[in-house]
Parts: sequence; structure tokens; C-alpha cells
Amino acid sequence: KEAMDNMGGFIATMTLAYKKEGRSAENDFIKARDELFSMIEKGYPLPESLNPEDRGVLVSSMINTVIKEKTANPDRVRAAIKTLGRLESDVAVPYIMEVLALEEFKSDSIQALGSIGSKSAQDLLTEELGKTTKTSVKNEIIRSLGKIGGEESLERILSLFPESSDGEFDRNMEISLLKALSSIAAGGNTDQRIFKRFEKYLTSPEKELRIIAVQGIAQFNLTRTADLLFGMLKTEKEEEVLLWIIRSVNRIGSQTTVSTLSAYLRNDGLSERVRIEIIHALGNNAGGSKALPFIVENLKSPSTEVRGAVTDALLNLYEVDGKTVTAILSRGLLTAKEEYYLIDGTAVLAKIADPGSLNTLYTLLQKPIPEVKKNVTWALFRTRTTPNARIVDELNKLVTSETEPIDVRINAARALGAIGFDSTALKVWQTMVTTAKMRGEKYTMLRLFAIRALGDLGTVNEEVISTLSGLALREDNPELKKEALSAIQKLSLLDDTVERSLVNLFKRTQEKDIQVHIVEVLGDMGSVETPGMSSTLLSGTLEHPLKIRVVYALSRTGGE
Repeated sequence: KEAMDNMGGFIATMTLAYKKEGRSAENDFIKARDELFSMIEKGYPLPESLNPEDRGVLVSSMINTVIKEKTANPDRVRAAIKTLGRLESDVAVPYIMEVLALEEFKSDSIQALGSIGSKSAQDLLTEELGKTTKTSVKNEIIRSLGKIGGEESLERILSLFPESSDGEFDRNMEISLLKALSSIAAGGNTDQRIFKRFEKYLTSPEKELRIIAVQGIAQFNLTRTADLLFGMLKTEKEEEVLLWIIRSVNRIGSQTTVSTLSAYLRNDGLSERVRIEIIHALGNNAGGSKALPFIVENLKSPSTEVRGAVTDALLNLYEVDGKTVTAILSRGLLTAKEEYYLIDGTAVLAKIADPGSLNTLYTLLQKPIPEVKKNVTWALFRTRTTPNARIVDELNKLVTSETEPIDVRINAARALGAIGFDSTALKVWQTMVTTAKMRGEKYTMLRLFAIRALGDLGTVNEEVISTLSGLALREDNPELKKEALSAIQKLSLLDDTVERSLVNLFKRTQEKDIQVHIVEVLGDMGSVETPGMSSTLLSGTLEHPLKIRVVYALSRTGGE
């Protein structure tokens, strides 16, 4: 993007200099043109949108280069020819014709004419095809004519095929002709002679020719096309050809595509690449949800790549039919034995975060696999479920369990905060208070989310007040200190103990953001201490964003 922006700037400079007179303008033009050429020669594309004026100057400059620098700077001339092709400039055709005869520019000139695609470009290519004897040049022209398309190109290309299959036929030319026909079909030409030509090559003994035939015949969105390609699925042995058949039938969009690919997916003898290609195809098919049982079954595969394809397919299909994806994946997970199935499947549940999976998540929480628990607790955090005593109880136990990995405990604490449910029987607040008081570097994030959960749970009692005010006053870690202040603010704790702790902390700390946070908390409380603290901060050196926060906090207290 940066390169394209720069190129746009060089073109604009050229246009501006082109309008002016004098040596200074000429120098500006040459400098910008040279910079532009340097970037074109490196392979950067031109900016996507050019206004007519810039386009005109650029075309003129490129034509001028082709005319004047054939001998002095052939590399620059090649870049100019390619650029004229990219610009699809029909006015450049006569100038390209002049260098078409020169061997060093022939290939680029043929490609540029194919990109221009005008009648004059087509006529020039057809004329050159009749004159040249070099097979490599013929192949280049054939590909360009295919790119141009149209009836004239089609007739010329069809005429180059031998009338019978006897005798020798240059293989490279055969490939070029088939690719040209594929380009013409891709342009919307439905001539049955093209279809029949591809149909003939579907049974070619050469793999590459069969692939081109599959690609070409797929341009015809016909029932017969699907039937032919489905038939090939049963007999084709080459992996590369199978991959193209699968991509092509999915593109055609036949009504039987999903059922046919689903049946094929159940074949135990499939290679890994073919299996992945089918899963991707079904995952990107609008009717792919009908194949979900067969897709999910592949989570049993020991291949990481296959399971990755299943994950992608499930996430794609969730956007189309979320309810079915959740139901079928949940059913599979509840009976799965393979550890990798459970891990990858629960990772999908965590990504989709569907409330319909809650019962499944609760059951899977009992699995003794740490990675599964990590995914399930993360899923419960993301679904932000309505209060569920069973789930809350299980999460509460996980937070305090020293036998569980720390990431499972952190996720459990986050989920409890997101659910925001407590009761006299569960006493989640007590778990969070205990966790918030833990010591040791490895517990830092667990403590942070326990403190945050205290603010989210909404339980206010003497122990919660004491814990949060103590953390705000005495905690060494500034992030935990801020989290305690946020929890106090959420709970709106108008309490003498809290107020005294915050006033003491304000006096002791030198950190401006913590002092501002304290003022915000006291402002929300309506504390009489707020004006004095605000005055101290506003009369000192304070960054503008922090000043705004202090002024707002001060406005919350009311009074003179």
C-alpha cells in the first residue's frame, strides 16, 4: 500500500510538471518518472484508480519510452510495455507493433497486447501467429488470444487443433490451446465445441491435460458437467486431479454436490490432502450444514491439518446454521474418546460461544484433560451465561484447586466474573477474596481477575471491603492496585475504612494515574475529600487526558 501511495504521488508530480513549462518542470517530470520506473521494474502494481488526466500522461510517457529508448535502456522499455498492457491502452498498439518484431521485447509485447484486448490488438496477434514459426512464440500468442476471447479468437484457436488424434502434436502447444479455451469459457462463452473439447480431454492419459480439462469444463454450469466430474471421482487416481475435481464441483453448485462429497469423505482410503480439500469445500458450500455429521467425524483424525480444516469448516458453517453446528458438535464431544477430538472440539465451542452449548460445557468440565478444561472455562467466560448454580459451583472449585493448571484457574475466575452470580450457599465472593490475597508471581493474573470478579459479583460485606481497601493501600503491583480501585468504584463502597485507605494511598503514592483513579473513586462516592485532592492534581503538572478525568470526578461531588 505504501508503494502504491508513492507511485500515485510520482504520477501526480508528472502530471503537474507536464502542464508547466521550463527546465524546472522538466526536471521534476524526469525525476518522478525515473522513480516510478524504478518501482515498476521491482514489480509493484500501478495504483488501482487513476483519473483520466494522470492516465493520459502516464500512457504518453510510456509510449515515449518505447519509441526512444529501445537501444539505450531495454529494461525500461520492457517495463513500459508491461505498464501499457496493465493500463489496457489501445492507443499504444501501433507503438507496441514496432517492437514486436524485436526478440528481446516479443514476449512482453504479446502479453501486453493480450491485456489490452482491443480489436486492433487481437488483429495484430492473429497476424503475428500466422507469420511466426517459433513454437514458444505461438504458445504465448495463443494464451493472449484466449485472454482476449471473442468469436474470432475462438475460431483461430480451434483451427489449431489437429483434425484427428493421429500424428504428433506439440505438447506445450496443446496445453496452451486448452488454457486459452479455458480463458474464453471463463469469459462467458458457452460454445459447445469448447465443452466437447474439454470432455474429450477428461480421459487423457496425461495428468496435466486432465487438470486443465477439469478447470475448463467447470466453467460450464451444467448438470452434465457435474455428472462428468462426479463420475471422475470414482475412477481418478491422481491426487492433483482429484483436488481440482473437488474444487470444480463445489464451484458449479450442483444440488447433489454436498451429498456426493459427503459420501466420498467417508472413504477411508483418501489421502490427507484430498480429505482436507473436501472438508474445505463442504465448509464453504451454502448447503454444507447437511454434511456436518461427516465433517465432525474427522475430528477423530490424528492429523493436525485435517482437524484444522474441520475447525475452519465448522466456524464457516456456524455463520450459516449455528444451531445445527452447535448441536452436532456437542453430540460428538459427549461421546468422543480421543483426546485431540475433545481438545479441538472444545476450542471450536469456545470460539463460537453459543449459549446452546451450556449443558455440554458443564459435562465436559468433568473431563480430566487440562487443555479441555482450559477451552471449556474460556467458552463459559465468552458465553456470559445466565446464572447457573451447577456451573458456578464447578468453576468456584476450579479457582481454588492447586492441582489445576493456572490458565484453567484464571479462565474460571474470569467466567465467574462474567456470570456475576453468587449465593449464600456458593459463597463465590469468599473464593475471590481468598484468591486475591494469594502471594507469588505466578498467581498475578489469577489475582487480578479474582479482584475484578469481586467488583462484578456485587457482594458487599466487611471482608470484601477490608480486602479491597487493603489491596488498594498496600499492594506492590500497581496493576493489582488499580484493579482493586476499579472494584471499589464498581461496588460504590461508601465506607469510612475505604475512604481512609484511599486518602492515605493518595498521599503515599507518586503515580499520577493511581492518584487520578483514587479521585474518581472518591468522586463517585461523593466524598468530601475529593475537592482537595482534585485541587492538588489540577494545580500540578498533569497530562491533558488525566485532567479531563479529574474535572469529571470533581463534577460528581456537587457543591461550591
